[in-house]
Amino acid sequence: MIHRFYKLYVYANILISLLTGVLLKYNIKPLGITPSIVYAAIFIIFSICVIIVNIDRIVIRKFLGFSIIYFNLSLILFFLLYGSISIVEETNYVWNFLLAIVIIYFASNYLDSEVFKRAIEFNNIVLILNILISGLLDIGYPSYESGGVAIGTKGFLSGGNTASVLIIATFVYYLFKKEKNKVTYLLLIATFVAGMLVQTIALIAIPLILFGYLFLKYWRTALIASALIISFFVPQVISGVSELNLYRLNRSNSGENTNLVLSLISSSRRIVDSSKQFEYQLEHPITLINGIGRSGQILFWKRDDFDFSGTDISDIIFRYGIIGFGIYTIAFIVPVWRAKKLGISDEYVYPPLIIILYGLIGGYVSTSITTLVYLAMYIGLYRKHENSSSDK
Repeated sequence: MIHRFYKLYVYANILISLLTGVLLKYNIKPLGITPSIVYAAIFIIFSICVIIVNIDRIVIRKFLGFSIIYFNLSLILFFLLYGSISIVEETNYVWNFLLAIVIIYFASNYLDSEVFKRAIEFNNIVLILNILISGLLDIGYPSYESGGVAIGTKGFLSGGNTASVLIIATFVYYLFKKEKNKVTYLLLIATFVAGMLVQTIALIAIPLILFGYLFLKYWRTALIASALIISFFVPQVISGVSELNLYRLNRSNSGENTNLVLSLISSSRRIVDSSKQFEYQLEHPITLINGIGRSGQILFWKRDDFDFSGTDISDIIFRYGIIGFGIYTIAFIVPVWRAKKLGISDEYVYPPLIIILYGLIGGYVSTSITTLVYLAMYIGLYRKHENSSSDK
């Protein structure tokens, strides 16, 4: 039963996210609760019960226990400080982290490597189909929308950055796949097209990654291949850039940064906003230790009547302090950084690395339940590989 429950969850990750997106699009959100929150709650409650009964590894037990206690105590503290200003959203963000951590350090004990590999493949294919069908039928959410200008499509994923970084990670997955066949190449082409439909940073990142891959691996044919890529890519960039410039122009009246290059490449506005958060924490050292929560962050930015947009890393520190960031580092960054040394195949190393790196300049990715479960599947696979190697 336990095995089947966890297997169902990792497979259903993208499907639950899409269902949530469909309901939000049609404003179906009873009591402010989405399917993602319900599914996360069921998963965590079930896992805590199983952990209490079964876990026997001291180090893992301590890390899991500390993570669960810290984040849930933070949740209670933020509720006492800020009331019900954003209790559902606060719970959602906290449980997203807990859910991914439980998958990595507990649920992976009940799943074998093949389950993780097949679940990653299944989620990738559903993601591609979601974007391709949405682009073909003109349904779902646009990647950006302002002043009547709609740019790109993210299907029924409610987060534009999530769709962008996941489609880039999926492209990298198929590009670096060790054993390629006709289906792999077909999916690689489909992912490339989906990336062009999403636009945003994927519009630039995917062709650049492809060119870099071809140049490093097949440098003699790189110039010919790049000419073919450019012939297809340049018209897309011109179209996308002109639309994005129009989008930025529509936002310029609000005083936001309208520099397209900086917005796409370095997310300058997010970096500037992140520095404001860090300055506040330096002035109030206690918040640097334990953070001020999502609710506190909302109040912080409401002072200036501004829609905040920090990078993922700065948001994690601002909401959950150095302690929370330490947990995030141990759970996600360190395993991804060590993956190559474990002898993991490239297709399972580079996609999560893309997601982690994106969090340095982008927002709403590392805190998204969809992305966190993606990371958890990859890191769960690393743990299975490491455990099997140590048993030999």
